[in-house]
Amino acid sequence: LSTLGLETSDVRMLTVLLLGAIILKSFALLSPAWYPSREEQSFYAAHAVLASAGLLAVGLYPYLRFFGENLAHRPEWREPAMAVGLGIALLMALAALGENDLHQLLAYATFSQFGGLIAFFALIQPADTALVALALLTYTLAIAGLTLCVGAAATVAGQRDLRRMGGLINRMPVTAGLFLLCALSLAGLPPLGGFASRLLGILTLFDRGERTVVYLFFALGVVTLLYLLRLFHAIFLGEAGSARSSMQAAPFPVVVVASAIVLTLLFVGLLPGRALELLQPAIELTMK
Repeated sequence: LSTLGLETSDVRMLTVLLLGAIILKSFALLSPAWYPSREEQSFYAAHAVLASAGLLAVGLYPYLRFFGENLAHRPEWREPAMAVGLGIALLMALAALGENDLHQLLAYATFSQFGGLIAFFALIQPADTALVALALLTYTLAIAGLTLCVGAAATVAGQRDLRRMGGLINRMPVTAGLFLLCALSLAGLPPLGGFASRLLGILTLFDRGERTVVYLFFALGVVTLLYLLRLFHAIFLGEAGSARSSMQAAPFPVVVVASAIVLTLLFVGLLPGRALELLQPAIELTMK
């Protein structure tokens, strides 16, 4: 910045530039170059890992450590970070609402959740480590479970075009149920873990007088729920699609992993206090 003749003490400018670097690095993580192949099962398995643990390590964790620690005493960074995060979240959610390609839709959904977390973490205090951990846990689990279920459905259907899919609930009812529960958690509805983290966050923001922001997050949740329900209807309900593969059901390992994810989300949603107790050692170790 000094080389360019720019003022390096401007926290807002530094925030926008650093966020731009983090966001571009995170978006590049979901580039097709990272995937092992374009074969459906490999693609969705890779996306599940990169969209959850990958974005956590590459984008969200560095964001939290840098802004939460180095700029904790400079509140000027919070407003631009919140604006950038909410802008990305709403834009990507609207894009997902009109997308018919499963690969693109999953990317939009992932980036929307990523932007929402950036905005959310800009509003809470660094001391709220329990709330941060709960939000990260429910995000990574829900997006991974959702991706695995979508991948299994796309493999059984033999394609990824939503307009040519449908009626799969008769062939894979368990996968349909697991998908719906992961989607409800991602949208922040009870009794899943996403609701627990969303509720605690909303109560915290209300206590601090951030009512307008709460309404914006509510609008984001509504759009998220709409595109996820549209995705569920296009894949599992309605008339059967025109293409089918030789597979008749989701692979057993996918069902087992997705079931474990849903059980964990239910546990967090029903017993958030106990979940935080179990997470506390990891929280303390991570934030050192």
